[in-house]
Amino acid sequence: MKTSLIIVDYKTMNDTIAYLEHCSRMIRDWRDVSVVIIDNDPALKDSSDFMTACKNAKRIEVKNGSMWEGTLFGRPVYYVRTLTNLGLAKGNNMGAAIAHKYFEPDYLLFSNNDIRFPEPVSLKTLQQVFAENPEAAAVGPAITTDKGECQNPARFVRVKSALTRYYWNLLLPKSMRKHKREDWIEQAQDGFYDYISGSFVMIDMQKFVEIKGFDPSTVLFMEMPILSMRMEQLGYRMYYTGKIQLIHNQRNTSDPIGGPIRHIRFDYQAKQQFYVKYGHLPMAYVLGTVLSFEIFFSLFWIKKTVLNLLGIRG
Repeated sequence: MKTSLIIVDYKTMNDTIAYLEHCSRMIRDWRDVSVVIIDNDPALKDSSDFMTACKNAKRIEVKNGSMWEGTLFGRPVYYVRTLTNLGLAKGNNMGAAIAHKYFEPDYLLFSNNDIRFPEPVSLKTLQQVFAENPEAAAVGPAITTDKGECQNPARFVRVKSALTRYYWNLLLPKSMRKHKREDWIEQAQDGFYDYISGSFVMIDMQKFVEIKGFDPSTVLFMEMPILSMRMEQLGYRMYYTGKIQLIHNQRNTSDPIGGPIRHIRFDYQAKQQFYVKYGHLPMAYVLGTVLSFEIFFSLFWIKKTVLNLLGIRG
């Protein structure tokens, strides 16, 4: 079965090239894989990093950016430089559209470029899930961070915890923050769950077309919970299997807490969009969470500013 690997890159092209080389060694059925790279860096003046790796690249004229086709590590690749930073959702949708047009794959494999395979894997392990479970539209493996935290599978969080408590908790020193330990994740059995991580996920191509892909209004964060709900509306679900184990180094993953302070606002806006659209929150409740967040954000900004002046991380 044919699979197209979709990678949305932002200022880490050398890491993407290294990841593809890693995939070529660790994916047993690499010969059945095609590749699409979406470069989301509009400030990039040239494509030298990609061109150095893909010496046979040939430019193709397109309307909304620049595109090249060539071969990387024995597999066909399309590389696109966008005119603007599309964000992850639109970037993934563009990659899927290119894969659908030029490769006609059976499956799409969306992946970060900071994933590592502890041992060789076969993508047929994930593909078999679709054959055995017709309602499965997406399949994700066991993913553990380099710090030992399990990222798959996942359950929806209660609204109050997601939109208020989570943020106020960040004002406390790390040693005092309340973290609910999710022991069930480490003990999760193969099966359907609310959603799975988007750092490495296989999606049925035809079902992806049916649900019209990722919600293009999402810019950063919450792409997978929203995608899960879009799938559920058509009778599809997300499946987790522990038969493949991966490591997520998280070097190039947007972090709402450790990243730029504006990411905190992006994170809240994405969660609010999710719960308003799919949780049907009353407007009064929404306005209450907005007020709560704005007060928190002001205090959080002051905290970060003071800690930065003191040279303290926290």
